[in-house]
Amino acid sequence: MVFLPRDEPGVKLGMSIPRKVGKAVVRNRLRRRIREIFREKESSLVPGSYVLLAYPESASLDYHQLSEIVTSLTVRASRAVSSASKTRSEAVEEHRI
Repeated sequence: MVFLPRDEPGVKLGMSIPRKVGKAVVRNRLRRRIREIFREKESSLVPGSYVLLAYPESASLDYHQLSEIVTSLTVRASRAVSSASKTRSEAVEEHRI
C-alpha cells in the first residue's frame, strides 16, 4: 500500500491488480472486496489517497483475512502521517501485503 495525504477531505482508493493474481473473475472479486472494506472503514481513515498493490498470494485470502490486512496497513499509514514533523514527501509509506 502506498499512502499520500491530501488537504482535501475524503478518501481516494486506487488499485493495481496484475494478471499474475489470476483470471479476470478472480481480480474483479478481489477489487470488489477491497472496495467494500474501504467503504466500511472510510469514516475512520485519514483523508488521502490510498493505492493498494495486490500480489498473487492475495487471491487466496478470504474476506476477513483481507480485511485484517487492509485495516493494519491503513492504520500503519495513518500513524506515519500523524506525526506533525513529517513533510508531505516523507509521509509516503509503502507496505507489502
